[in-house]
Amino acid sequence: MLASTIRRAAPACAARAPAMRAARVVVRRGRGLVARCFASAAEVKIAIEGMMCDGCSGRIEKVLKGMETVKSVVVSLEGKSATVELSQADAASAQAKAAAAELVDTINSLGFEAKLAQ
Repeated sequence: MLASTIRRAAPACAARAPAMRAARVVVRRGRGLVARCFASAAEVKIAIEGMMCDGCSGRIEKVLKGMETVKSVVVSLEGKSATVELSQADAASAQAKAAAAELVDTINSLGFEAKLAQ
């Protein structure tokens, strides 16, 4: 049964993310197993100095979400960081590196000190 569930999920994964590599994950839900798929995408972690309040983090999040290369953004005021998932980019590609540099430049232009986290 598990193998048939995974085989049925494979075409759905490919349909959701045709430009990216799709991966299958089997998750235990209650008594059954559920196959899930997700697309591998580049995730960028950025260290940000100068945020003082929720307004600062909200402003950064709003601006980054408006960028074409960004799929999702989570800005942490306490952690002084932003985690950005890039849309349709492999983590090792030159396109992802260029997008990460553009994210840092955008945050710096807002008056904060941003750099890629190590």
